[in-house]
Amino acid sequence: MLNNVVLVGNIVRDPVLRKTSTGQPVVSFRLAVNDSFRRPGPNEDKNKYTLFIDCTLFGPRAETLMKYCKVGSTIGVTGRLEADSYVGRDNVKRNSIRVRCDNFEFMNGSRKSDERVPGAGPIDPEPTEERAETASFDINTEEDLPF
Repeated sequence: MLNNVVLVGNIVRDPVLRKTSTGQPVVSFRLAVNDSFRRPGPNEDKNKYTLFIDCTLFGPRAETLMKYCKVGSTIGVTGRLEADSYVGRDNVKRNSIRVRCDNFEFMNGSRKSDERVPGAGPIDPEPTEERAETASFDINTEEDLPF
Protein backbone atom coordinates (compact mmCIF):
# COMPACT_ATOMS: atom_id res chain seq x y z
CA MET A 1 0.00 0.00 0.00
CA LEU A 2 1.08 3.56 -0.61
CA ASN A 3 0.80 6.23 2.08
CA ASN A 4 2.57 9.35 0.86
CA VAL A 5 1.65 12.99 1.46
CA VAL A 6 3.11 16.13 -0.12
CA LEU A 7 1.81 19.51 1.11
CA VAL A 8 2.72 23.17 0.79
CA GLY A 9 1.17 25.56 3.25
CA ASN A 10 1.59 28.25 5.89
CA ILE A 11 2.26 27.55 9.55
CA VAL A 12 -0.75 28.93 11.44
CA ARG A 13 0.60 28.85 15.00
CA ASP A 14 4.08 28.74 16.43
CA PRO A 15 5.60 25.24 16.38
CA VAL A 16 5.89 23.46 19.74
CA LEU A 17 9.07 21.49 20.50
CA ARG A 18 8.99 18.56 22.94
CA LYS A 19 11.21 15.57 23.68
CA THR A 20 10.19 11.91 23.56
CA SER A 21 10.89 9.63 26.52
CA THR A 22 14.15 8.66 24.79
CA GLY A 23 15.17 12.31 24.39
CA GLN A 24 14.42 12.60 20.67
CA PRO A 25 13.14 16.05 19.67
CA VAL A 26 9.66 16.25 18.13
CA VAL A 27 7.94 19.38 16.88
CA SER A 28 4.19 19.77 16.35
CA PHE A 29 2.70 22.40 14.06
CA ARG A 30 -0.39 23.10 11.98
CA LEU A 31 -0.35 23.91 8.27
CA ALA A 32 -3.02 25.85 6.40
CA VAL A 33 -3.22 24.41 2.89
CA ASN A 34 -5.34 26.23 0.31
CA ASP A 35 -7.31 24.23 -2.21
CA SER A 36 -10.02 24.93 -4.76
CA PHE A 37 -12.50 23.07 -6.89
CA ARG A 38 -14.97 23.87 -9.67
CA ARG A 39 -18.64 23.21 -9.18
CA PRO A 40 -20.07 21.77 -12.41
CA GLY A 41 -22.93 23.65 -14.00
CA PRO A 42 -23.62 26.70 -16.11
CA ASN A 43 -21.86 29.12 -13.73
CA GLU A 44 -18.96 26.83 -12.76
CA ASP A 45 -18.11 28.78 -9.63
CA LYS A 46 -14.59 28.30 -8.40
CA ASN A 47 -14.77 27.58 -4.67
CA LYS A 48 -11.75 27.98 -2.45
CA TYR A 49 -11.30 26.41 0.92
CA THR A 50 -8.50 25.93 3.43
CA LEU A 51 -7.51 22.69 5.12
CA PHE A 52 -5.86 22.90 8.55
CA ILE A 53 -3.57 19.91 8.94
CA ASP A 54 -1.71 18.87 12.09
CA CYS A 55 1.87 17.72 11.47
CA THR A 56 4.72 16.24 13.51
CA LEU A 57 8.42 16.05 12.70
CA PHE A 58 11.03 14.06 14.64
CA GLY A 59 14.79 14.29 15.05
CA PRO A 60 17.30 17.02 14.19
CA ARG A 61 15.03 18.45 11.51
CA ALA A 62 12.46 19.17 14.22
CA GLU A 63 14.97 21.46 15.93
CA THR A 64 15.76 23.13 12.60
CA LEU A 65 12.10 23.80 11.89
CA MET A 66 11.65 25.16 15.40
CA LYS A 67 14.64 27.48 14.99
CA TYR A 68 13.79 28.95 11.57
CA CYS A 69 9.98 28.76 11.22
CA LYS A 70 7.16 30.67 12.88
CA VAL A 71 3.57 31.68 12.22
CA GLY A 72 3.20 32.61 8.56
CA SER A 73 6.23 30.66 7.31
CA THR A 74 5.51 28.83 4.08
CA ILE A 75 6.98 25.33 3.99
CA GLY A 76 6.61 22.18 1.95
CA VAL A 77 6.41 18.86 3.77
CA THR A 78 6.56 15.24 2.71
CA GLY A 79 5.50 12.38 4.91
CA ARG A 80 2.68 9.95 5.60
CA LEU A 81 -0.73 9.99 7.26
CA GLU A 82 -1.08 8.60 10.78
CA ALA A 83 -4.33 7.91 12.58
CA ASP A 84 -4.77 8.18 16.33
CA SER A 85 -7.65 7.77 18.75
CA TYR A 86 -8.09 9.20 22.21
CA VAL A 87 -10.78 9.82 24.83
CA GLY A 88 -11.72 13.48 25.16
CA ARG A 89 -12.55 15.39 28.33
CA ASP A 90 -16.19 14.53 27.78
CA ASN A 91 -15.31 10.78 27.83
CA VAL A 92 -16.08 10.42 24.12
CA LYS A 93 -13.68 8.49 21.91
CA ARG A 94 -12.27 10.70 19.16
CA ASN A 95 -10.17 9.98 16.09
CA SER A 96 -7.59 12.24 14.53
CA ILE A 97 -5.39 12.16 11.45
CA ARG A 98 -2.07 13.96 11.15
CA VAL A 99 0.93 13.99 8.85
CA ARG A 100 4.12 12.49 10.21
CA CYS A 101 6.69 14.44 8.23
CA ASP A 102 9.85 12.87 6.90
CA ASN A 103 11.21 16.09 5.43
CA PHE A 104 10.45 19.75 4.93
CA GLU A 105 11.68 22.60 2.77
CA PHE A 106 11.50 26.36 3.16
CA MET A 107 9.27 27.93 0.52
CA ASN A 108 9.32 31.63 1.46
CA GLY A 109 12.42 32.42 -0.54
CA SER A 110 13.48 35.05 1.98
CA ARG A 111 16.85 33.37 2.59
CA LYS A 112 19.91 34.03 0.48
CA SER A 113 20.19 31.32 -2.14
CA ASP A 114 23.71 30.36 -1.06
CA GLU A 115 22.82 30.13 2.64
CA ARG A 116 22.20 26.55 3.75
CA VAL A 117 20.19 25.63 6.80
CA PRO A 118 21.33 22.33 8.33
CA GLY A 119 18.72 19.59 8.42
CA ALA A 120 16.20 21.08 5.99
CA GLY A 121 15.49 19.90 2.49
CA PRO A 122 17.37 17.43 0.36
CA ILE A 123 21.06 17.33 0.98
CA ASP A 124 23.38 16.89 -1.97
CA PRO A 125 26.94 16.24 -0.81
CA GLU A 126 29.54 18.64 -2.13
CA PRO A 127 31.89 16.94 -4.58
CA THR A 128 35.29 16.23 -3.14
CA GLU A 129 38.47 14.89 -4.64
CA GLU A 130 38.25 11.79 -2.45
CA ARG A 131 34.71 10.96 -3.66
CA ALA A 132 35.76 11.55 -7.26
CA GLU A 133 38.64 9.09 -6.91
CA THR A 134 36.50 6.35 -5.35
CA ALA A 135 33.72 6.83 -7.89
CA SER A 136 35.90 6.82 -10.99
CA PHE A 137 36.12 3.76 -13.19
CA ASP A 138 37.25 2.94 -16.71
CA ILE A 139 34.84 1.97 -19.44
CA ASN A 140 36.01 0.48 -22.65
CA THR A 141 33.12 1.77 -24.74
CA GLU A 142 33.58 -0.62 -27.66
CA GLU A 143 33.80 -3.85 -25.64
CA ASP A 144 31.48 -3.17 -22.68
CA LEU A 145 28.36 -2.05 -24.51
CA PRO A 146 25.72 -4.77 -24.92
CA PHE A 147 24.43 -3.40 -28.26
